[in-house]
Amino acid sequence: SSHGTTISSGCCGFSSGNGGAQLGQELLLSTRLLAEALERNPPAAASTTPYCLIQTEHLVHTPALASLFRHRHPSEVKYLLAQRCLQDGRVADAVEHYLDFLALLQDGLQQQVPLDGGSALPRIPEVFLEAASALEQAGRHQDAITVCEEVVSRTADLIPQTLRVEEGPEQLECPSPGTELAGGPLSQKRESLCCLVWRTAAYLHQGWAWAKLGKKKEAITQFSRCLEDLLRVQLYRSGVEPTGSLLPEVKLLQEIRLLSLIGRGTQFLELGRHREALLDFQHGLQISPGDPAAASYLVQALWKLNRKQEAAARWQKLSESPAEEDGQQEGLGRCVARRYPLYLVSCLKQAAFPHNESLAGNIQDYLRTTTS
Repeated sequence: SSHGTTISSGCCGFSSGNGGAQLGQELLLSTRLLAEALERNPPAAASTTPYCLIQTEHLVHTPALASLFRHRHPSEVKYLLAQRCLQDGRVADAVEHYLDFLALLQDGLQQQVPLDGGSALPRIPEVFLEAASALEQAGRHQDAITVCEEVVSRTADLIPQTLRVEEGPEQLECPSPGTELAGGPLSQKRESLCCLVWRTAAYLHQGWAWAKLGKKKEAITQFSRCLEDLLRVQLYRSGVEPTGSLLPEVKLLQEIRLLSLIGRGTQFLELGRHREALLDFQHGLQISPGDPAAASYLVQALWKLNRKQEAAARWQKLSESPAEEDGQQEGLGRCVARRYPLYLVSCLKQAAFPHNESLAGNIQDYLRTTTS
């Protein structure tokens, strides 16, 4: 894009002449200030409690001070622009910036993209998935499928056939050197889990993209591949009393499983394969009991199978939930940031159950006839 070209020119060109050198310095300063602004969190709502404008931690917080003196690479600025646009719902701008960033990767990774620990960039597969999410939201579903295929192909040889993960050890959050995880070095197993997260998320995106293209069988195939890959993780308990704590990657894999089951179930419904859809929604509720989307789709599947009494009973229970209707949608924004990475937000939105007035009316009519 023209904007991306301007940033790159400020970093690489204008080396001859005083005017060119001054312009280059000004562009570098602008780039640095833009990076600092993008890394800041959006302003929170105003508080009525007294607040001191100058606090000690603002003066001595080491990471904040270090960022002031760190040179930001133009590729980091490009990514931060893309991320902020996607977070704010400016999908077209996000797509433009993500594609510019991916072009930098193709031009030369070592020269264009900093990979040191202080970089603002996440892992590269996550950038690809965020780009796919932006492309999906922009209606460019085939392009999203292509971007995700890159993630699938690059992680194919990095995931073992079976990943045994112990359920419970909280100390794994901050492992000590040499810590083992189910028969292998912890860092290696965590890396394999990360690769599995990226690969299954790519399949999940492809499933929803094919669904948006109206290719239901292709969508079911991708959702099924996602679920098959998730079977590689085997949880086990080494202690007598389970603590219930899981590694963050394992929790994220469970969320991906739920979204994939909902996605495949919706395609089964549209194809008239109601029993298979019912099984997927039931399995989803086993993974996440009380999930409003899975519960709502389950009601729809029961109704289509003419199991009206069960559907009505579940619908009544669901209607009494405080997270229904507008409350559920309003809470999405708060829950998404806590439970899901940015690249899965679009999948969460697509899995949400649409308001179905005809189904609700039919169930209400059924309840009136059975109680009268």
